[in-house]
Amino acid sequence: MDLASLGLASLVFIAATIAIGAFFKGVTGLGLPIFAIPALALFGPVESAVIVMALPSLVANIWLIVVHREKLPLIKEHRAFLVLGFAGAIVGTWILASVGDTALRAILATWLGIYLLQQFLLDDTSKVFSGGSSLGGLVGFAAGALQGATGISAPVIAPYFHARNLALSTYAFAVAFAFALFSVAQLSAMVGGGLFTSTLLGYSILATVTTMVFVPVGVRFAKKLTRQNFDRFLLAIFVLIELKLIYDIFR
Repeated sequence: MDLASLGLASLVFIAATIAIGAFFKGVTGLGLPIFAIPALALFGPVESAVIVMALPSLVANIWLIVVHREKLPLIKEHRAFLVLGFAGAIVGTWILASVGDTALRAILATWLGIYLLQQFLLDDTSKVFSGGSSLGGLVGFAAGALQGATGISAPVIAPYFHARNLALSTYAFAVAFAFALFSVAQLSAMVGGGLFTSTLLGYSILATVTTMVFVPVGVRFAKKLTRQNFDRFLLAIFVLIELKLIYDIFR
């Protein structure tokens, strides 16, 4: 990935995509990688896109954790999910360059598609998506592995916590904490594996600056949303993510 060789229009497109993802990140706690990584991947290897977005994702999530730090006691209810997710992120990073994008995106699309069908058609919440599920550890490992391999775990993490019917700020904290924890494991594995070159680090710092300009804007916007509008907003993002995943699979 060589940003120096890109034209002004391409650079503006990348910056705008990161800004949109950062705004959604501030509102709901998710959205940054699902917008930014596909955009970056248009101009270079997917592996490089995942590596570049690892640092801004971590910084944004840490910022959200600090903003909603009063929700910290919630984490005790999801220890299995988080611990196994941390391990999964390390495993996922190891296979970053060895598993086809189509297969990984198909897994993400299937998971999120099942959840959306359940929300819109069944009016019920499966134990697989419930925060109190005995499958929480397995779901966490899957989320972490996908975070490490694709940089995108929102289709697993977001429904998992959404099924708990959490308040907006509590939901934002929960997903941000999970993303941050998995990103620490992901970054550690990247550095240990020599994937984080000085060039990619420079791009990552630029993406981080853009991200942190727009995340606070999203946080301020979130304060204006009612619970009902928040649920609608979040489900709308899920639908957009699902459509984007399906598009990438068949493209």
